[in-house]
Amino acid sequence: MILLVIIYLYEKKNEYDGEPNSILEAVANFFLWLKFFYFMRLNEFTTHFVRMFVNVIKFSKIFALIYFFMLMAFSTTNLILCIEKNSALLSLFQTYLTGLGEFDLDFKK
Repeated sequence: MILLVIIYLYEKKNEYDGEPNSILEAVANFFLWLKFFYFMRLNEFTTHFVRMFVNVIKFSKIFALIYFFMLMAFSTTNLILCIEKNSALLSLFQTYLTGLGEFDLDFKK
C-alpha cells in the first residue's frame, strides 16, 4: 500500500507543492511508528496483542503474494485495453483503486 502511495505521488510530482524530501520523510515516519508498535512488546498487557498481530502478518504472506500477482494481471489487462496509453505504474494504481471500489477514476486533471 505504501508503495502505491509513493507511485501515485511520483506520478503527480509536478502538481505537488511540498518539499522534495517530504515523501521520504513520510515513509520514514511510518516505519518509525511500526518500530514503536513493535516495542510495545515490553509492556505485559500489550505483549499478546503485538505477538498476535505479528503472527497474522507472517501468515498473510501467501495471500499477499497471490493478491499481488492478480493485481498485476488485471493491471496489465487494463493497460492493454485502455484507450489512452498510460504508464504501467498509473495502470497499477488505477487497478488497485478499482479493486477497492473507486470506479470514478479521472486522472486527467
